[in-house]
Amino acid sequence: MASICKGSWLVGGDFNEVLKARDKHGGNNLSTNSSNHFWSCLNHCKLVDLGFKGSKYTWSNKRYTNRQDLILEKLDTCIAIEDWIKSFPEASVTHLPRTHSNHCALLLSISSTQLNDQCRPFRVETMWCGHPDFQNIVHTSFTSTNDLLEATNTFKSNATTWNKLVFGNIFHKKKHILARLNGIQKASAYPFSSFL
Repeated sequence: MASICKGSWLVGGDFNEVLKARDKHGGNNLSTNSSNHFWSCLNHCKLVDLGFKGSKYTWSNKRYTNRQDLILEKLDTCIAIEDWIKSFPEASVTHLPRTHSNHCALLLSISSTQLNDQCRPFRVETMWCGHPDFQNIVHTSFTSTNDLLEATNTFKSNATTWNKLVFGNIFHKKKHILARLNGIQKASAYPFSSFL
């Protein structure tokens, strides 16, 4: 693939192979033969690991009840050729906390710019529809005027205020829970602690 891919390129995901012994906890010892083949491939293709932020391990066999059977490995990574890295000098990879899968999702950010709240579009949240007060918000917003644009803006304002009062900032709550999960998965005692 390296010989046919011209220009800047990057590859990332689950490589099903551990590069270094320190990237593995539990299970059988690292196969140096497989690891050496992987290193040779990376070197031949002139690929560089982009590094990461977040949990050291990206995969778990999820055997948390018996710590002796638990296996943790860094199988997922993003690697690129030097031209790609020069094109995106601010690029960073974050291992997001494992939630449903036994793998971490990889978040590749190529720029440090972030959207502010005013740039975000308004969206109706699915959870609102199940709340008994939501129909009243819709009804009062759209019956107060005959102008559709004005009614839509009134609805947006009413729904946003109502959401803050009823549900609070669920994105902040989710961010807080994910930060706690990330802290647990990054802890040096994580592989050994049944509490974590």
